[in-house]
Amino acid sequence: MQKLHIDAAALGVMFLNVVALSPGFGLLTAMDTLCSQAHGANQTTKMGTYSLTGFFILTSVFFLSSVILWNASSVLILLGQPPIVAQLAGEFVRYLLPGLPFVYAYELIRKVSQSRNEAMPMLISSIVCNVVVVCLGYYLVHYTTMGWYGAAVARSVGNAVLVPVIILGMVMGWGGAALSAKALIEFLALGFPGMLQMMFEWVAFEVIALLCGVLPGKEAIIGIGANAVIMNVSSMGYMLYLGVSVSGNVRIGNALGAGDAHRAEIASYLTLGAGTLMSMINITILLTFRKSLPCFFTTDLEIIEKAQHLFIIAAVFQFPDALNACAQGIFRGSGRQALAAKLNFCAYYVIGIPLGIVLGIKLQWGVGGLWWGMTAGLCTIAVVGSFIIVKSNWSKLTSQAQERINS
Repeated sequence: MQKLHIDAAALGVMFLNVVALSPGFGLLTAMDTLCSQAHGANQTTKMGTYSLTGFFILTSVFFLSSVILWNASSVLILLGQPPIVAQLAGEFVRYLLPGLPFVYAYELIRKVSQSRNEAMPMLISSIVCNVVVVCLGYYLVHYTTMGWYGAAVARSVGNAVLVPVIILGMVMGWGGAALSAKALIEFLALGFPGMLQMMFEWVAFEVIALLCGVLPGKEAIIGIGANAVIMNVSSMGYMLYLGVSVSGNVRIGNALGAGDAHRAEIASYLTLGAGTLMSMINITILLTFRKSLPCFFTTDLEIIEKAQHLFIIAAVFQFPDALNACAQGIFRGSGRQALAAKLNFCAYYVIGIPLGIVLGIKLQWGVGGLWWGMTAGLCTIAVVGSFIIVKSNWSKLTSQAQERINS
């Protein structure tokens, strides 16, 4: 791919994440609390009610976000991005748009399956999806006239492959489940702060991508490309933390729903410990292969050189990033999305981004300065979040869970 195409694809995916995925996925964090606790309390019907509520909410989010996504080019230009990059990014987003309903539906069913400790269907479907995306994407990009747009088409097709999982979820059979105003209010009470929690985090990293676009001169194009490389690699490593976070979320929610405060507390400590172990693995990989990893994403020597320096920063923030990811899962499992949202706001918008602007733009450290600012924000939230978890009153959280499920 050419440098412009890499930048445009990164910008397009960023825009999709902010406008559609973070609001939708964020609202669904209500199910992390409600479904895991309902399963722990053996209230299957309520899980069905929460699923119907989630479907209703996601349908609304899809129609609203689609309007904005279709006009992505205009919005990105208004945000100060280079016009040619913004135009290409907008076209890329339009090819991604058909796969969005499948992503939403998959995420909805995934929440329910995870709360029931059923991970295998999700694993199989994810493997199949990624194989389709890689193989079809390679073919469309290199052997058809679609060119780089083939990558977006392949992603949409891969998302559609998730349909069997959707069907699986539809036949799980929750007798007596029905949509109700009470369930909707309960869902939004957790889902709205959950949406803010996720959006504060996702948008913060996308702001870094936007700030790369306003760096002076040639540094903007190189910065966007190098940032895309570091984000891709970091996202892959983050999957380890996400897996631990989801596991902790489910175990803690199940324990609270079953009224077992001690088991929930032990699960929270194990989650933080496992996240720490995963961060050590990622740090080792990043430092060992920082010279070669960028070459898998681009052949542009300037972007490769810049990315190699950024990998050192990426290695530094792995530990706080792991603790933060695990803390977020613990907060979701215990119904504390509002607390997590407040922590994210302070870490990223009071510390991370302002410091990044000072270092990256005012002091002219470039994209590296932007990332050092975010690292400071991550360290802050990791320390504060871990302290709150250690000091949590698990007996009180158990009582709150029982009231929520039995209301």
